[in-house]
Amino acid sequence: MAPSNRHHSRHTSRRARATTRGFTVLEVSLAVGILATIVGTTAIGIAADTRVERVLTQGLGPQMTAQDALQRIRAELRVASIAGEDVNGNGTLEPEEDLNDDGRLTADWSLADEVADQPSLTFNRRQDKIDANGEVTALGRVSAPISYRLESNKLVRTDAGEASVIARNVSSLRFSRSGKLVTITIDVGSGPDAQTLTTRVWVRN
Repeated sequence: MAPSNRHHSRHTSRRARATTRGFTVLEVSLAVGILATIVGTTAIGIAADTRVERVLTQGLGPQMTAQDALQRIRAELRVASIAGEDVNGNGTLEPEEDLNDDGRLTADWSLADEVADQPSLTFNRRQDKIDANGEVTALGRVSAPISYRLESNKLVRTDAGEASVIARNVSSLRFSRSGKLVTITIDVGSGPDAQTLTTRVWVRN
């Protein structure tokens, strides 16, 4: 082979190897980026579910602070339902709506739209199946009525008829609603130590 041809061959070979290496690095970089995005999205979803579950399962009792209680109410309302089993909104139990198989239309949401500063709230939690886009893919069972109210400066949570004091020294509890947005306000203490705690949460239909 002539020297010029050998030089051309070596140059072409090096360029081919370089091109191959370049595409390999690019492909690896893209793969790593896509994997990182998937892992990150999954981690965010798991972290969010874990936070809700942690708040819902933390110990109940007089030692809970008003801030803890506020976050617990917010976490529960995130998985609550305004309609309950009354999917078609006609106020009548249809066979396909009796998800609990108890013969009762479980729809206990008590806060009407555009109502402000209601002192208590009753609702039902749902265990729907949710896809990656946050859409309901299958309706789950509906819990027994859960309620929050104030009794003699004590914040009381009732679940299936069983009442528990979850915070003390609470002077006011208020729920307001605009559409699916619910505002929860708790006043604690008195005098110079008085505080007002507020949070908002979007509730499912």
